[in-house]
Formats: sequence, structure tokens, C-alpha cells
Amino acid sequence: QRERLLIPAEAVERIGQLEFVTVADQKERLERRLVTTGGEIENGVVEVLSGLTEGERVVYTPSGSS
Repeated sequence: QRERLLIPAEAVERIGQLEFVTVADQKERLERRLVTTGGEIENGVVEVLSGLTEGERVVYTPSGSS
């Protein structure tokens, strides 16, 4: 067994072969972060292999939200 860092797949923005997420810091500043994912696990969740650490807050607008 190993621990995995999982985030919603729709939080990942793909531009070409690059993958990005938006992260909010403690002062609510937003930063676009390059990540590497391991692909979708299940139920719209992807594993993050690099670019994020546990405890960081990923910000995104869920599909279907106005």
C-alpha cells in the first residue's frame, strides 16, 4: 500500500500535453501550478504524481456551476 494525492479531475486544466491546477495560498493569492497526473483513478478523481503537496488548496469551478 502507498498513500496517494488525489484531486478532482475537473480541477486539472490541460493545455497541449501540459497539466495545470490553480492553488490558493494562505493569503488567498492564486497561483497556477504545473502538475503531473497519473491518470483518472475512479469517479472523476486523478492522482497527482508531482507539482502539489498534501494540504495545498486546489481551487476550481465544478462543471455545472454558474
